[in-house]
Amino acid sequence: MHSSTLTEATGDEVLADTERFAVATDVFTALAEPTRLRILSALAVAPRSPGELRDQLGLTPDAVAYHLLVLRDAHLATGGPGARHRLAPEAPARVAAALTCTGMPVV
Repeated sequence: MHSSTLTEATGDEVLADTERFAVATDVFTALAEPTRLRILSALAVAPRSPGELRDQLGLTPDAVAYHLLVLRDAHLATGGPGARHRLAPEAPARVAAALTCTGMPVV
């Protein structure tokens, strides 16, 4: 909303901020779980199947499936059930947008 206060904001500005904060919440929720950070780190190196992630990280199949679902829902990972997953192309921009939403500078 730039320098305007909430009471001065137009409906469009409030909606835009609501959408930005919703994206930020999705991203921060996905990143808040250490297991998901480990999965993202593995996917940043190379695409991986759920089985590879299970073996590499010592997780159960259900845990891998759940964490991948959360990462896909936040648009941080791509792939489908049983398919190789990879870091989503838009993941870095989504994380940067989430940080910007908080007012933190992104370098």
